[in-house]
Amino acid sequence: MRSPARIVIGLLISLSLYISFPVWADTKRIELVVAGAKAHKIIHVELAVTRDERQEGLMFRDKLAADSGMLFIFPAEEILRFWMKDTIIPLDILFFDKDGRFINKFVNVPPLTLTNRVSLSPAIYVLEVAGKTSETWDLGGEIHLKLPLATP
Repeated sequence: MRSPARIVIGLLISLSLYISFPVWADTKRIELVVAGAKAHKIIHVELAVTRDERQEGLMFRDKLAADSGMLFIFPAEEILRFWMKDTIIPLDILFFDKDGRFINKFVNVPPLTLTNRVSLSPAIYVLEVAGKTSETWDLGGEIHLKLPLATP
């Protein structure tokens, strides 16, 4: 028979492993190619496709690697508005149309702000990466997403 102390320790270890395992570990991920006239950049992105995934986005994340991000995919092109409610790290927000053409971006958007960042024309894709990251890409000319996406 096990002692109560061993049972409690076993439960605590199990609970700590459960809590430390990333909730987003089972999310859909792809390698996204952002290309320009002279180079391209591969970004490891989580996909936000469902309404719930798009609403949660990168909220509550305390870090984001320079070569990673989140790609939001909407069901149809429209003028899109993004804010930083409950997002605790600065982000770059880039808008793209249905053909993957770049529309506009916001660089190093401050965390925890409610100001809308709006696409200048109808968009269907929005890429979020760590703040100031997109400024380091030297891709040449206008950028675009390589389509079709290789989704899992």
